[in-house]
Amino acid sequence: MCHLHHTGVRRNRISPLSCVRSNSGKLSPVRNPKLQFNFVMSSPEIASLSWGQMKVKGCSTTYKDCKVWPGGSRTWDWRETGTNHSPGVQPADLEEVVKKGAKTVVIGRGMSEALQVPASTVDYLKKNGIDVLVLQTEKAVAEYNALAAQGVKVGGVFHSTC
Repeated sequence: MCHLHHTGVRRNRISPLSCVRSNSGKLSPVRNPKLQFNFVMSSPEIASLSWGQMKVKGCSTTYKDCKVWPGGSRTWDWRETGTNHSPGVQPADLEEVVKKGAKTVVIGRGMSEALQVPASTVDYLKKNGIDVLVLQTEKAVAEYNALAAQGVKVGGVFHSTC
């Protein structure tokens, strides 16, 4: 998990693959700090995308599938919610992104759009007042980055293979 912008104090534990920004601005990996400073100011840019690999600007972790939100990112592990290509993205896959402040959610369905997005998932977002875009992953990343650059509180889930 990478936390890219830090403002208040929040007590919690972070996984071993966490990144935090020091006072000098350098991003460093840390293991389970007891105190985390977390500025939630903007959505991080997705710096690169290729088959099976994604990088988020300011974070040293390379993701296969990832979740991003205003202020951070982490691996999107489908096993957490039992997600498969079909029926696809579940509301549970998006709860974290919504709770972390995203007002728009972009869903990347994969390079060949193999990942399904049921209407119930889109309905879940809309009922929570969240705008949603469902796109092929390369197009989804471009749209996500454009929204982030405009200062939109955008989050997303992105599948980087099929």
